[in-house]
Amino acid sequence: MSKNQSKRTYEPLPGVVLSRVTPPEVSPSVVPRPHITEIFDRPAPHAVFMIAPSGYGKTAIAAEWASHRLDEVVWYTVAPTDTPADSILHMIQAFRRVYPEFAPWAEEMRNGDFDQNERIIDLANEIARVPGTVTLIVDNAHNFSPAHVPGNQLFTNSTPFNMRTITIRNSAPPVSYARAAALDMLTILTADELRLNSSEIEAIAGFYKIDSKLPEVKRVLDRAQGWPAGVKMLLKNFEKLKGYAEDGIGHYKNLDFIYLANAALEALPDEDRLFLENMTFFATITPALVEGMQLGATSQLTLRRMSIDGVFISEVGANSDSYEINPMLRQALISQVSAQPNYREIALKTSEVLIANQQSLEAIDLLIDLGESERAQKVIYDNARKMIFTGQGQLIRRWSKHIAQAQNLGDIGEVFVDTYASMVSDSLATFKTQFQQLLSQMPGTKIESTISGELAVMRCRIEFSEGRLSKAVEIALELPNLKYLPQEYMAPKALTGLRFGAAAAFLSEDIESLQKICQIAEGLPYLNDGLPILGLPAIQAMTALAVGNLKEARELAMYVIESSHTHKYAGITAPYDAHYVLAEVNREYMRYEEAITAAMELVPSARSFEMYPWLGALLSKAALTEASANRFSESLQLMKTCRAELSGPNLHEEIHRVVDENELFVRVLLRDTERVEELVFRMPKTTTVSVVVAGLGAMRNPSAAPALLASLPRNTLREKLNYEILSATLKIQRPNDAQEHIHEAIHLAMTQGHKNIFLTQIPEFQNLLLTFANSHPNVYVESLASAVRANLQKTGANGAGLEQPLTKRELDILRRLSTGLPISQIASSLHISNNTIKTHLKNVYRKLKVDSRESAVEKGRELLLI
Repeated sequence: MSKNQSKRTYEPLPGVVLSRVTPPEVSPSVVPRPHITEIFDRPAPHAVFMIAPSGYGKTAIAAEWASHRLDEVVWYTVAPTDTPADSILHMIQAFRRVYPEFAPWAEEMRNGDFDQNERIIDLANEIARVPGTVTLIVDNAHNFSPAHVPGNQLFTNSTPFNMRTITIRNSAPPVSYARAAALDMLTILTADELRLNSSEIEAIAGFYKIDSKLPEVKRVLDRAQGWPAGVKMLLKNFEKLKGYAEDGIGHYKNLDFIYLANAALEALPDEDRLFLENMTFFATITPALVEGMQLGATSQLTLRRMSIDGVFISEVGANSDSYEINPMLRQALISQVSAQPNYREIALKTSEVLIANQQSLEAIDLLIDLGESERAQKVIYDNARKMIFTGQGQLIRRWSKHIAQAQNLGDIGEVFVDTYASMVSDSLATFKTQFQQLLSQMPGTKIESTISGELAVMRCRIEFSEGRLSKAVEIALELPNLKYLPQEYMAPKALTGLRFGAAAAFLSEDIESLQKICQIAEGLPYLNDGLPILGLPAIQAMTALAVGNLKEARELAMYVIESSHTHKYAGITAPYDAHYVLAEVNREYMRYEEAITAAMELVPSARSFEMYPWLGALLSKAALTEASANRFSESLQLMKTCRAELSGPNLHEEIHRVVDENELFVRVLLRDTERVEELVFRMPKTTTVSVVVAGLGAMRNPSAAPALLASLPRNTLREKLNYEILSATLKIQRPNDAQEHIHEAIHLAMTQGHKNIFLTQIPEFQNLLLTFANSHPNVYVESLASAVRANLQKTGANGAGLEQPLTKRELDILRRLSTGLPISQIASSLHISNNTIKTHLKNVYRKLKVDSRESAVEKGRELLLI
C-alpha cells in the first residue's frame, strides 16, 4: 500500500461524516507550542494523551502540529452518538484520506453482522501493513461510549509498532495502557502541562495588540493562571478589566477552575453575560429556545457570534442548529444564577420554553427543584406516553411517585407505574414478575376496578411476546370495553394493546380479526398530545398488506418508520410491523436488497426487547427474500438461525406460523415437495395455505381441480390474485383457458405493482405470460415480461436441453442436495443404501455434465429442476 496512490475510488463509507475525518482549520491566534509538540515527534511506537477540561487548547495544539504534516496524519473526531461500528468506519475513512487503498475489506461492513473484536484486529493488522510511521490523532475521545471500552482495550493491546497515537480527552481513559507504559512509550499531558507559559501568553497578547509585560496587563492575565481559554477571553475583554482595583481581583489567586470560570464570566460584556445567564439551564441550546426566552432581536446573532468564538458556546456535533455552553462554565453560571434574585423567574421561564418546544422531559427536574410539584406532575403525566413509546422506562420509574400522585392512585400507585416502566424496558421475565406483584397487591385497592384496560394491555404484551398469538388477538378485541385511568386517555393506551393484537392477527393470517382491530383503532377518541398516533397507521399498513394493497401498505409503513425515527420510538413500540410490511412490499417489487435491509434493521432490537414473533417474522422474511434473489444457501442459513432464535421453551407453537409460511415459499422455490407437504400438513389452513393445498390436491387428482378452486375465498385482492394464478397453472395444458386467467391476474396485479409472485410460478406459466405480454403492451406488462425473460434466459422448461433426462429418483436426490444435508442423511431419508445413492449421484453428475455437488445444485437451479 503506497500513500496517495489509489487503484480505485471508494465511496464514503456508510454514516461517515467527512468533516470528522479531516484535521480542523487552525485559528490565526494559535501559537506554536514546541515544548509540547516535540513529544508528538517521538518515534513510533508511542502514545500521547492530552487530558484536560475544555478550554485548554488540546485540539488547537494537535491541529497546528498536524497542519505541517497533512499528508501523513490520520484524524478522527469522535461524536457522542458513534457506535463501535461507526468508529471503525470513520477511522478507516480517515486512513483512506492519507492511504487511499487502506482496508478494502471495509466495503463488506455495508451489510451483515458486525463483530467488533474481529474488525479491530483487522484494523490493527491493516495499520501494521502500512509502510513507514502512521500517526493517528483521536479528538474528543471522551465521547467513546461504554460499548467502545472492550474494543478500545483490544485495539490498545494490539497497537502495531509502526503507529503513534495522539488522544485528546476531557477525562482519564477507562482502559488500561499497561502495555504502552511497560514499553516506555506512553506520555500523558495534563492540564498543568497544557497551561500557557509567559512567552506563549506574550505571543497571544501580541495577536490582540496588547503588551503582556505591562503591570496592569499582567495583573489581569494572572487571573487566568495559564488557562488558554481564560487567557484569550481576558485579552479579548481587556479594556473592561484593566481598570479593576487590585483588591477587587485578589481573591482569584490560586483558586480552582470554578473561580477561574467566574473570573472569565465577569470579563464578558454585559450583553453576553446576560445572554448566558438566561441560557444556563438549557443543556442544549437551539435557535427556537433562544427565541422562546424573548431576549431581544439580537439574541440569535449573539448565539452565533459566541459559538464562532468557540470559548463559551460551541456547536454540538455536526448540527449547526444545536449548541451547548462549556459544561464547566455552565456550572459556574448555574451557581451564579441560583444566587440571584431573578433565579426563579429564569428557571420557570426556561421550563415553559422547554415544554413549548416538545422538550418537556428536560423541564421536569427543573420544576421539581423549584417546588412546582403540581406543574411537574402534570408534565410528567402528559409525557408518560412519550416515555413509553421511546422506551425510557428508567424515567417512568424515576418519577413513579410523581406520576402516582398526579393520578391519585393511592398506596399501590408506584407499583402500578413501576410495572409500566418494567413493560417498557425490563426483560420479559422481570416484567412478568413485576406484573404478578401488581396483581397480588391489587385486591381491595381503590384502583382495582379502574385499570382493567391497562392490565389487559400488559397481558397482551406478554401473550404476544411469548407467541400465544390467538390469545393476544382475543385480549385486543376486548380492549375498547375496559376501564382506563383516566378514561379520557384510554385511546393511546388501548392502541398500544391493539397494535400487539393486530400484529398477532397479521402474523397468524387471521384477516377477519385484523380488520376488526383496525376498525376499532380507527374509531378511538384520540387526544392531541403532540405525539403522532403511529399505532393506527401501523395497523392500517398490516391490514393493507394482508389484503394485497401494496401501494397503500408501503406508504403507511414508510410514514410509520420515518415518524418513529423522528420521535425516537423504540423498544416495544419500535416499528417492527412497518419494517416487515416494507420488506414484503419491496420483495414483491423485486427490490431485494431494500427488502433485506428493511427486514434486518430491527432484528437486534426485536431480540433485545424479546419481541419474539417479530424476530422470527423479520428473519424468515429476510430468508425468503434471499431465496427470491436465488441466494438459496444464505436463505437456508437465515432460516436455520430463525428457528434457533425461536427454540425457547416458553414460546408457544403459534409463533412459528409466519416462519412456516415464509419457509413454505422458500421450499416452493427450491421445488422441495416433501418439505412443502410437511409444512402444509402442520400449518393452520389460512388463505395462503389453502391455495397451496388446493394446488397440491389438484396435481394429485386433476378431476378434483374445479371443486378445489371453487372452495377458495375470493374476497380480497390477494385472494383473487392467488385464485387466478392457480387457475391458470391448473389449466396450463389448455393454453387459451390458462391465458384468460393470466389476463385477469395481470389486471389485478397491475393496480398494485405485484411482480415477484409471477416469477415463482412454473416455467410453462411464465412462457404463457410472455405470450400474453406480446399482444398486450403497456409499461407494467413490459416490465413484468422483462423480469420473466431474465428468469428464464438461462434455461428452457424443466431442464429442456438435457441429452438424457433425470429419472424421478435422480430428481429426488438432486433436490435434496440443495438442502445441504450430508449424503448419508439423504440416503436414509430415501430409504436407500450409501452405495445405491453413490451410483445415482454418478448418473446425476454425468447427465448434468458437472463434477461436484455444488455445481450440480447450481445447474439444477439453472434448469429449474430444483
